[in-house]
Amino acid sequence: MRTSFLVFAVLVCACTKHNPDSCCTSDPQCQAFGLDGVTACETGKVCNSFGTCVASECVSSADCQNPALPVCIDQQCVATCTMDADCTGIAGAPYCASNGACVACTNDTQCTAEAAPVCDTHTNTCRSCSADADCASGVCLEATGTCAGDGQVVFVKGSGTDTGTCTKASPCATLTYAVTQTSGTRNVIHIVGQTYHLATSVTFTNFVGYVDGENTVISDDNLVQWLFAGGTVTISEVSMADFKVNGADVTLFDSALLSPCGQTNGTLTVDHSTLAGSIVCSAGTLNVTNSTVTGTISTRTCPSKIERDLVQDVVLSFAGGTVAIDDNVFLSTQAGAEPAVVLLPGLTAGVTGAIEFNTLMNHASAVAAGPAIDCQGGATPMITSNILAWNSAVTPTCATQYSLYDKALALPAGTGNIAGDPATFFTNLTGNDFHLATASPAIGAADPNIASPPPDFEGTARPSPAGSKPDIGAYEAQ
Repeated sequence: MRTSFLVFAVLVCACTKHNPDSCCTSDPQCQAFGLDGVTACETGKVCNSFGTCVASECVSSADCQNPALPVCIDQQCVATCTMDADCTGIAGAPYCASNGACVACTNDTQCTAEAAPVCDTHTNTCRSCSADADCASGVCLEATGTCAGDGQVVFVKGSGTDTGTCTKASPCATLTYAVTQTSGTRNVIHIVGQTYHLATSVTFTNFVGYVDGENTVISDDNLVQWLFAGGTVTISEVSMADFKVNGADVTLFDSALLSPCGQTNGTLTVDHSTLAGSIVCSAGTLNVTNSTVTGTISTRTCPSKIERDLVQDVVLSFAGGTVAIDDNVFLSTQAGAEPAVVLLPGLTAGVTGAIEFNTLMNHASAVAAGPAIDCQGGATPMITSNILAWNSAVTPTCATQYSLYDKALALPAGTGNIAGDPATFFTNLTGNDFHLATASPAIGAADPNIASPPPDFEGTARPSPAGSKPDIGAYEAQ
């Protein structure tokens, strides 16, 4: 009898004694685990979601080094966050997204940097602005991807009035008046609306700032023109005519130049734009990049960079100076096409520089009236790694090397020059897809002596893959 009592007592004690590895932190959790009330762990341990005391793993998410368990909650590294505070300590990702990931942002208010004011809802990262609607001020400076501040903008609208300070609520009417309202800090002139009429010429003298539109097409009267004399100006989202640069540094971005432009000194940069009007540069520096060119370019002693452009049915003529003409597509559809590029002797020196990695294609059925690149007099640039499918039987006037010709002409002399059928060169010749065909003879046949080939028409680094030989033409094979 005594023995049975002792066994019963031992069993009762065993059932009621607390297991030191069991714990709970809330009444619902305690009830689920069969514990009478909140039960803490011994010092140095924490209660996990299974009601077990385990060693502490972290103080903040900075302590969680396993990419699969990046978040610190209740001193344990777990897979997902539930609130922003859970992301404390994770560099560059202080906010908790709806999917439980710690991210850079979940809304625009968390993107405070001027250079990246917009929260991309797909990647939860802060990015630059790309449209006026991205910015609280209603003005995105697309060339830099930054939002203009409220106090930075002078507003112009055709129906406005030339009084006051040209605010968003009360814009002025003319660019001439708007210029008078600019200052060192108030340096953005924003043209409101998709059309604007320029009734009188406007001169920007030593203006440093921006002229920005809303994909605005600007019309003007005869003899009316824009003149930029000194200063540094970026023009974006504007289609304009009668454009003159005299000693200024002007950038035309995401815009269109519709009629002839004259340049004397200074630097003119046309970037991600349409050049429909011609450019005549008598002095200064000219850069045309990432653009569509349907107007002629003519320079005299102007250092010129023509890079990653689509040039259609026009002639580019360079008389003196240094040229960098690379990674462009020159396309002609005209019967008896003229040369795409003409290099002339300058007044005091020849044309130097390089013409490389271009694709020059003449679709006309008639044989071209001249070679694709015509060198005259003192023109001595390096001409290499171009596809010259110009359907021309005219003997080249330029020394070329490592270039791919069509068979309209006997292969000219020059190191590395080759010839073939254009039908084998490209992915889709008739569809103007000038990516290289899988077995294109251009692949790996470019000049191996160029230490740092420029990126291709789409910005792809050459050579691709790294360590291989670069490809001839505007496109690097992928």
